[in-house]
Amino acid sequence: MPPRQRLGLLAGIALLACGAVLLELCFHRTYSALFGQHLALLVLPAALLGAGTGGILLYLAPALARPRTLFSRLGYLSGLAAATTVGALLVMIHLKPPEALDRAALGALAQIALAPTVPFVFVGMAVAAAFRCAPRDAGRLGFAAFGAAAITGPLAVLALRLGAPRLGLVVVIVDGLAALMFYLGPRHAAHAAHAAHPAHSAHPAHPLHTPIRPPGALVATILLASSVLLAGDLGAPWLKLPGLRWAPLDKAEAQEWSVLGLLTVDKAAGGAATMRTDGTAGAPIFEAKTTPPTQADELAYALQKEPGPVLVLDAGGGRDVRVALKLSQHDVRVVEPDALAVRLMLRDRYKKYSGELYDKPEVAVDVDDARGWLRRSPLRFSNIVVPLADTQAPAALGVLEAMPLQLYTLEAFHDYLEHLAPDGTLVVTRWDGEVDRLLALASTALRRAGEREPAAHLYACGAARMTTLILRRTALSARDLAALRSQCRRNKLTEAFAPDLPHSELRGQLTAEAAPAAAASQPTDLTPPTDDRPFFGATVAAGELRGALRDLRGLRTGHQALLVLAGLLAAVAAALAFALGVPVLARPVPRGGHLGPLHYFAAAGAALAFTAMALAERLPMLLGHPGHALATVQVGFLGFAGAGSLLAARVPRPQVEAAAGARAQLLVAALAACAVGLDPVIQSALGLPFAGRLAVTLALVAPLGMMLGALLPLGVTLLTMRAPTLIPWCLGVGALGAFAASVVGIFLAMTLGYSAVVLAAGLGCLLAAISVPGRGGGRTPAAPPPT
Repeated sequence: MPPRQRLGLLAGIALLACGAVLLELCFHRTYSALFGQHLALLVLPAALLGAGTGGILLYLAPALARPRTLFSRLGYLSGLAAATTVGALLVMIHLKPPEALDRAALGALAQIALAPTVPFVFVGMAVAAAFRCAPRDAGRLGFAAFGAAAITGPLAVLALRLGAPRLGLVVVIVDGLAALMFYLGPRHAAHAAHAAHPAHSAHPAHPLHTPIRPPGALVATILLASSVLLAGDLGAPWLKLPGLRWAPLDKAEAQEWSVLGLLTVDKAAGGAATMRTDGTAGAPIFEAKTTPPTQADELAYALQKEPGPVLVLDAGGGRDVRVALKLSQHDVRVVEPDALAVRLMLRDRYKKYSGELYDKPEVAVDVDDARGWLRRSPLRFSNIVVPLADTQAPAALGVLEAMPLQLYTLEAFHDYLEHLAPDGTLVVTRWDGEVDRLLALASTALRRAGEREPAAHLYACGAARMTTLILRRTALSARDLAALRSQCRRNKLTEAFAPDLPHSELRGQLTAEAAPAAAASQPTDLTPPTDDRPFFGATVAAGELRGALRDLRGLRTGHQALLVLAGLLAAVAAALAFALGVPVLARPVPRGGHLGPLHYFAAAGAALAFTAMALAERLPMLLGHPGHALATVQVGFLGFAGAGSLLAARVPRPQVEAAAGARAQLLVAALAACAVGLDPVIQSALGLPFAGRLAVTLALVAPLGMMLGALLPLGVTLLTMRAPTLIPWCLGVGALGAFAASVVGIFLAMTLGYSAVVLAAGLGCLLAAISVPGRGGGRTPAAPPPT
């Protein structure tokens, strides 16, 4: 392929990959706000399913990808991706969120599941067509796709400020630019061919006949229409969200989008304005002259002999900060991960309303990850407060059980205890139904800290369906206990646990030596979460998971996230049956067999998805601000994957098979070591300065990214020497392998932990090493297609 054509092809594929990553983020954030976090679980699997389906459809219809018509077809596919993106956005904003996941909602659920899939079908077809018709450029194509996806991370942080639905219109423009690259790519070659052979260049059979370009009118229409749509929405918004799943949007007077979701603030009522993320996690912003009502978390201040530094983690609207100031605390530290909540809300729009709460001399605010900040802080606090945001409705339906919560793990409680003053207290508020698990977590953490009688350090009371657990670094004396009880009764609160009165046999066992046996005997999972398995809201024990998945009524009423995952598992089975069965029935299998290449690509795709999932969940703790973490982890992992893909293009053809096997085998060893050593490395690096933590992050993602990124082009190169017609099928199966891993990985993380996800990635690499195309029998060479 001439250099100018290659450049146009690579630029177009890079833009399509960039648009695909932006579109996945657009759909995820929109789904989370419109339909809830449980249905947002559908988006990434739907994207991978669409990409895999596109590759298989291209294999079933090979006439869509001929070298001569490649650029033309890629232009059309880019246009179809743009058009279906607009259609998917319109479907989303006009669908009413289903109140219950039952038979009556099947139609809406089908539209919710299929809408984000269709644009990725055309993107998958385009990528598969590029690899099919230009297999000698597989390494460069992989570099273009991975590299573009990598730089999308920091771009997404900025682009999301436009709003998640509006980001979809930006993707339409990006798809139009991809079509423009496919239009310009063959242009120079056409002029050169005509100048060199004016008599022959127009003859279709002549070797110098150039590829067909997409119609210029089509490209101009896509770019003009997408620009008009975006400009129109900026001037007079027409792509507006009709409402939120968990809160009415018409009551919101402020809206801001970020990588964490849609941040809204309701109109003030009763001296407070409620700040929410995606309609849930409500936190009040109290007016300066309003005194917050007394709650159980204030009891801890009754144990203080003198004011000391107070730390509030995930402060939200600042209620706990105001309470600390009301109770004469003069040194309040706030760690909040959402920069918009601090800068745009509390320090800008609601600065005067809140009485300049975050700008008071007694208050110091940091935008950072709470765990990482605490590990790096040398301070000890008299009180550490972990507030509860209002997530009661989604929590009661099991919507949040598939969300990792890093503040409620054994390692987190160890950090809290390490940073408490000798007579300091930890104050944690959760819903009444989670008290038993909270007691089990706190007791285990105290026992690991060397306390033989954890119950003597704990006291809990609450009201309004919320319970506050007070954990004292030193044992509570009789005088302390009397003071807490007096405050509890005076404020009309209900005691839930005391050292001398556990209020239930189970709570007494959970805070005693019999805690492991007591937790194991319960139908719900009371095992303390860890950083490796940080799902505090998951209440289904691993042994009970199969029974829970069979109980459809229980899934609909109390475990909706599990119900969504169960539906995705069924979709995985159906997709794999389609991917492996239909092509065999529709087309004759090439000589040399097809099972080995299919196994290789499916295993490599699954390994890539498993690894990306584990790193994306574990490494952000090292990097602080969630936006920085998203950009850094994505740029690092996918950027090194692109570098590995580019380096794979330099492997001599006789050595490609050995190189693919060697990289897969090295990945098995590296991922096994990562499964064992990732958590200790993260824990030891949390106290380093940012440069050190960044270096550790890159050192973890670099070797994994480079070797995983090389598996794809090496497999394509082997197929060009054996059975090039299999390339679209294998690429489609590879995407479906990643689709299966994106679903199975969540189950593995919830039940066994992210170390099990990393081990599953190692198993995928082992299967890839065994089934490298060309190993074993059937080494019939095939000439590569003309480029």
